[in-house]
Amino acid sequence: MNWIKVAEQVAGSGAKLLGTALGGSVGGQVGSLVAHALGVENTPEAVSAELEKNPEAYLKLKELESNQKIELNRMALQELQAQLADVQDARKREVDITKATGKTDKMLMSLAVVITSGFFCLLGALLWVTIPDSNKDILISAVSTLGAAFIGVNS
Repeated sequence: MNWIKVAEQVAGSGAKLLGTALGGSVGGQVGSLVAHALGVENTPEAVSAELEKNPEAYLKLKELESNQKIELNRMALQELQAQLADVQDARKREVDITKATGKTDKMLMSLAVVITSGFFCLLGALLWVTIPDSNKDILISAVSTLGAAFIGVNS
């Protein structure tokens, strides 16, 4: 088990900011805060078990979220800034390559076309083609993977 699974439990309980932070790049740090607040070992398994057996644990999480709201928002902002910097860096790279070579990167464009086409073809197959039950999970997994790549291509 990892902190992302615990993040789903926490966010589903109403502590959305805390759940978001747990599922992000600072999940380990926030997980440590959560474990301490619940009085359990600093592992996703221990936190998850406590949440399942003790309904009052969710009240402690809401209290933690309320007390740490500024810090959690700061962490979320830092994560967003890192993501935006990464995207900006990738776009700057493309501009620099074009300036240096005088040509655009055809491979990048080809990859974007293949990912986008593959995503929509598999999505269409999932919607309009009768697929044996034994193969549906594989197709759904492929659509999910290509969907994530599609989001990456378009961001």
